[in-house]
Amino acid sequence: MSDNDRSSPPPAAAADTTVDPALLESTASLPSGQPATPQLSPAIGRWGALECRRKIAAGRFGTVYLAWDPALEREVALKVLQRAGRSQTVIQEGRLLARVRHPNVVTVYGIDEYEGTVGLWMEWIDGLTLTQVLYARGLLGSHEAALIGIDVCRALAAVHKAGLLHRDIKAQNVMREAGGRVVLMDFGAGEIRTEALSGAPQMIGTPLYLAPELFEGKPATIASDIYSVGVLLYHLMTGRYPVEGGTFEDIAAAHASRRTTPLAERRPDLPPPLVQVIEDALALDPARRCVARAKHDRYQCARGSRAHDGDRSAQSP
Repeated sequence: MSDNDRSSPPPAAAADTTVDPALLESTASLPSGQPATPQLSPAIGRWGALECRRKIAAGRFGTVYLAWDPALEREVALKVLQRAGRSQTVIQEGRLLARVRHPNVVTVYGIDEYEGTVGLWMEWIDGLTLTQVLYARGLLGSHEAALIGIDVCRALAAVHKAGLLHRDIKAQNVMREAGGRVVLMDFGAGEIRTEALSGAPQMIGTPLYLAPELFEGKPATIASDIYSVGVLLYHLMTGRYPVEGGTFEDIAAAHASRRTTPLAERRPDLPPPLVQVIEDALALDPARRCVARAKHDRYQCARGSRAHDGDRSAQSP
C-alpha cells in the first residue's frame, strides 16, 4: 500500500507474535461485530456457575467464550486461562483490575479457579476491535485518531492508578462499541510485576508495540505503556509501524540500530502538533514520553475550541 492510498486496507505487517508463552494469545481478544443473543443459544458447556454459549477465540493457552451468568441474567465474556503455577498471582491481578471503574476500561465482574484453570469474566462488548475498524474503513484521520488516543490514555490512567500495567496495548485490544465508546480490554498480559525465575525482567506483549528499553531487558513501566499508545496511533493513521521487522529478532535489531520511520514521512498531511505528541510518546527516552499524554489532551482541547469558534463565526451575520 502506498502511503497516500488511505482508502484501501493496510497491508499485513510483521506477525503479531506474543513473547510470553504463559499468555493467552492476543488474537483471542473479545471481537464481536454482531449482537450476541446467548439467551437463544443452548449451552455448550459450563465453567463454574457460568454457561458457555459460544466459543469466540482460542489460543495456545486459553479460550474466550460468550457466556451467560444465570444468577445475574446477563451475557459476559469469559476468558479461561491455563496458568499452571501462577494461579494466585493471576487472581490477585484480576481482583485489582475488577476494582477499576472507568467508562473506557472493560468492566471485570469476577475471577476464579475451576478444574485447573483460571477464568476471568467481564462485560460483553458489542462492537469491533480497532483492527477491524481499520480494515473495514481504511486509515483514520487526525481528529478521530486523537479522540481515540484521549480515551485510551484516560483508560490507562485509571489502570495505572490501580497499580497495574497493561503491557499489551494494540489495535486488537481496543474496541469501539456500537454506540461509539472506546474500550481498553484484554488484560491477559496485565501485570503488577512479572519476573522470570532468574530474577531478570520477563518480556510480555506484542513486539511491534514494545518499547525499545524492553528489548534491552529492562522492566515494563508506565512509560512503556505510553510508548505502545504511540505505536497504536501511528498504526491507525498509517497502517504501518514506526519500527518494523518480520521476526522478533528483526524488530530487536531495528530498535538496536534506531531504524525508525517518522510519522510525518508517512503522513505529511497530519497537523504538526499531533505529530509531535505521537513522536513524544515514541521517544527513546522514557521520561520524555510521560509528558505526551498531557500534550495530547491539550492538543485535542485546542483543536476542539478552534472548531467551535469556527462554527460560531460561520453562523455570525
